[in-house]
Amino acid sequence: MTDIVLGPWTVGIDHVSSDTKLPAGAARDAINGLFNRDGEFLRRNGYGLMMAASGVHSLWTSPESGLSFCAQGSQVCSITPGAGGSLAVTALADTGIVSPVSFCDLNGVVVYANAGKIGAVLNGVAIPLALPTPGAPQVVATDNGGLSAGRYGVAVALLGDGESALSEITFLDVPEGGGIRFTFNGGSTRRLYRTAANGDALYLAAEIPGALTTYLLGNGQLGRLTETQNLEALPGGQIVRTWRGRTLLARGNVVLFSEPMRYGLFSPREGFVQFAHRITMMEPVEGGIFVGTTTGVVFLQGSKPSEFNVKATSGQPPFEGSGITAPASAFGGDIGSSDTRVAAWLAPNGFVIGTASGQLVETQNTRIAIPDNGATQARTFVHERRLTSIIQ
Repeated sequence: MTDIVLGPWTVGIDHVSSDTKLPAGAARDAINGLFNRDGEFLRRNGYGLMMAASGVHSLWTSPESGLSFCAQGSQVCSITPGAGGSLAVTALADTGIVSPVSFCDLNGVVVYANAGKIGAVLNGVAIPLALPTPGAPQVVATDNGGLSAGRYGVAVALLGDGESALSEITFLDVPEGGGIRFTFNGGSTRRLYRTAANGDALYLAAEIPGALTTYLLGNGQLGRLTETQNLEALPGGQIVRTWRGRTLLARGNVVLFSEPMRYGLFSPREGFVQFAHRITMMEPVEGGIFVGTTTGVVFLQGSKPSEFNVKATSGQPPFEGSGITAPASAFGGDIGSSDTRVAAWLAPNGFVIGTASGQLVETQNTRIAIPDNGATQARTFVHERRLTSIIQ
């Protein structure tokens, strides 16, 4: 009797070729199993209950710190080891809306975003990514202060771990030798800005502690020009990433990018790139940013937004949320040096790798055709040089 040899399936799954023309080493399907690097089929390990909870979604583990996060309903949560090998979920912040949450690392801080909110987690505590923009200052002119007569504009910014966007400007007329008295409700440290008499450029005039509730601004030395005028705090969005000292946020069909080193602030006049369709994938690499929409994939080539050259690719529309970046060594092959970060995502024709220079490597396009069953979302992770996506 002749033994029947099964495998090895070094090619992996192929459900594009016909049944009579499957390439050598290809398998039609694999249920509850996986192939190792030698093409041997291994039964997938079983599952055990680690955490009993409802409404949990958007699981993510930081590649930098190894800390894990998720969302439960509208809450952003941390995941920590509990008793007996179980997992515990701790609520950190309420986003105000139940929608998928995107996470990324930023210099030891975890940034999160969904359709309702963007924020950050530092040392297990939720913090704002940008300070709130203060309201227009409440001011009156006084008879003392030593200012020249004229019309003055004044504005306020909050100061903490960075500076907030500048408030709206309040204008008032000051008599000869007069001053400007501010009234506050307490709170954060503030920076006060004013113009010269009858001027329009705002200069730093004073920095005052949050405990003060009134302050008289007079004829003191003016400092630098304001740097946060006409900026706004980033809103929520479906994908958040960081790149070259900026925060990138996909919001609907628009990519918003923060000001350099001001991760929570952007210019609504200039800080965006608009697309015709909803963005489903956004992954930055050394040479630019891959952006996938419901119609395809483009590469924003350049080292800063003002230099972007939009390059069309042949990539199919990615599953929303399936994008990741990882060292090229995680994928093998000749796609870059071992420490070069490349992008990867799932499309209807299988996994796609985007190189640091903007090229696409469609690793499975001749073998994979994911059926259209209405699923649009996916989450991807890489482990032991294997990409895995969960589609929903």
